[in-house]
Amino acid sequence: MNSNQVKNIVLEYFRYKRQHTHTATEWMEEDVVLSDGKILVTVEVKISFADFSREFDKGKYQHGYGLTISPIYAPNMMYFAAPFDLAHKILHDPRHDKYGHGIIAVNSWIGRFCSLQRGDYEAECSDAKIIKKAKKLHSEPPSQKTLDSIVARMASEVITMRKQYRN
Repeated sequence: MNSNQVKNIVLEYFRYKRQHTHTATEWMEEDVVLSDGKILVTVEVKISFADFSREFDKGKYQHGYGLTISPIYAPNMMYFAAPFDLAHKILHDPRHDKYGHGIIAVNSWIGRFCSLQRGDYEAECSDAKIIKKAKKLHSEPPSQKTLDSIVARMASEVITMRKQYRN
């Protein structure tokens, strides 16, 4: 499983299952950024334990919010997303909790995470599962400037994809 596959599953999970309307990749210093207009969530994708370990050598977390560019873009919650086995390895490493990161396990095999609803025979399934909820870093909603920045990034992604597939 590569980082693009993990990003796609995370985007799909937050867009369709969690109903976040603002979803983009490669925004500021983050692999994935998401918002429902009330909270800003950032996700760092990890595909190896060495990649996870290097995360703490970057000096990226000097403000404690994940983004060093501007406090305007400070996320409310931060996650690491990784294939299932790696996500569980990260869960048992104390560094993941230093800045309040949650962990998203991404299903890297055929089949989905499913759970039956009580009193219901229909299973609720997903290719991603939050195995540790992130700490809420603050309760301020994202600014309009932040949301506009995400929309601009979304538009850039659509244009790039259209160029690749329409030419």
